[in-house]
Amino acid sequence: MNKSEFDMNKNTRIVSPEELAQIKEAAEKKEPSFDVPPRATTPSFVSSTETSRTSEAPASEVAGSTYSGRRNYTRSNASRPSRSRQRSRANSSINNDNKPRKSSDKKEKSGKRTFWKWFKRFVVLMLCLIFLTVLVGCAYVYSIIRTTPPVNPQSIFDQLSESTRMYDDQGKEIDMIYFGFKRDLATVDQMPDHLKNAFIALEDKTFREHHGFNIIRIFGALRDAFLRGGGISGTSTITQQLARNIYLQESQFDYDYKRKIREAYYALRIEKELSKDEIIQAYLNAIYFGYNCFGIETAAQNYFNKSVRDLTLAESAALATLPQQPDNYQFIIFIEGGTAASYPDVALHETTDGVYIVNDKSKDRRELCLALMLDQGYITQAQHDEAVKVSLMDMLDPDFETYDSNAAYFADYCISEVIDDLMTEKNMDYDAAFSTVYQGGLSIYSTLDSQAQSVVRAEFNDPSNYPWVQPEFDWDGNIVEDGIIKLFDYNYFFDSKGNFILGEDDYEKLSDGSLLIKFDHYLNIY
Repeated sequence: MNKSEFDMNKNTRIVSPEELAQIKEAAEKKEPSFDVPPRATTPSFVSSTETSRTSEAPASEVAGSTYSGRRNYTRSNASRPSRSRQRSRANSSINNDNKPRKSSDKKEKSGKRTFWKWFKRFVVLMLCLIFLTVLVGCAYVYSIIRTTPPVNPQSIFDQLSESTRMYDDQGKEIDMIYFGFKRDLATVDQMPDHLKNAFIALEDKTFREHHGFNIIRIFGALRDAFLRGGGISGTSTITQQLARNIYLQESQFDYDYKRKIREAYYALRIEKELSKDEIIQAYLNAIYFGYNCFGIETAAQNYFNKSVRDLTLAESAALATLPQQPDNYQFIIFIEGGTAASYPDVALHETTDGVYIVNDKSKDRRELCLALMLDQGYITQAQHDEAVKVSLMDMLDPDFETYDSNAAYFADYCISEVIDDLMTEKNMDYDAAFSTVYQGGLSIYSTLDSQAQSVVRAEFNDPSNYPWVQPEFDWDGNIVEDGIIKLFDYNYFFDSKGNFILGEDDYEKLSDGSLLIKFDHYLNIY
């Protein structure tokens, strides 16, 4: 082959100046070569030195050149892109492809930052509100405590009134004297352990550990009061109940925040001054057990006809149920006008005015008390099983004829004499002497001969001893003269239990349970 046409060793075609000019012009216009066919193989390039040498070839060689085989065109190394630039372009292309995703990530991160910013603000706001609420609450509590009357827990036993008892010349008890309610005091040494533990298990299982009140129970009651509405209840410990019965008698049925705060304050004072044994002793002597019984000793006597020291486990569990609802759970109810035949299974004692029956509404609560004593380790399973079998009917043994009504007038005379003696010999005023007799727990030994008094009373009530006296009675049994009552019959004002009876027109029952006595009726209060 002619070397002028194609150089096989260099794999280079010699082009004419005209063709070279066309190639340059096409490159400047960024257009492809006029007749370079696309090939799968990669074209070879000549160096700038060879290109220059080729352009200086003789014209005869250029003019006589022909194309044979694969066509190649020359390109300088300077125009070839470097590997780094190729990588840069590739990276640029990748980055351009990812631009929408990057924008989405930025929005997501921005949303998260906004959420946490507002969450932090909310938390700060809530903390400020909580702090403000606590501050206002503390100020409210302080204002109530500031206006709370001071107390002296050391003298708490002096505030527990006790009934006075009167005895005849043989030492037999003939009357109990009290103002408003009956109460006999008992010491903690007289109270069996199972009695104290029954009240602790049912009323306040943390009594031995807390310092006056149970904060968990208080918050629970506040939550219930807030969610359900109404007053606060069910939070009082034994110490709080004692404070309520001694220091807050006038407001003990008010279920509001003010009474609860004062109750807790007094409970703290009591816990600070008294031991746990002193607190449980005062508590059991102060609370009401229904059936006109104040104090554990009076309840033991009236319900079971025994001293508190002799109470059984079953009897102790029964008494522990009463403080929650004493009037509803009291073991004995008097049905006026009822008969034993009308209540054959529960009748205890029948009188001319009605019948006394057993009230066992507290049975479930009594069984709960025994179960709690078992769970808290106060009794064994055998003790529990034995006590739970005892029915209330089998426990009760009330004495319905404890006092002789024949001594009623003599007892009134004795009381008057004792009050006069206290005023003279002890320099007391009338109010102090009256309170001492009716609430001081005195023992009055009289000269009454009960046997002789019974004989005299029977003869006095025999009309045949007064044949010349023919009194006129009205339909109520009162002695009248010319239509005017001269002597009221005892049963006109008093029932079989010695309670004073008011006529329906003589009083008005108020919404809080108290009575408004009307003036200028059968009973005048001065």
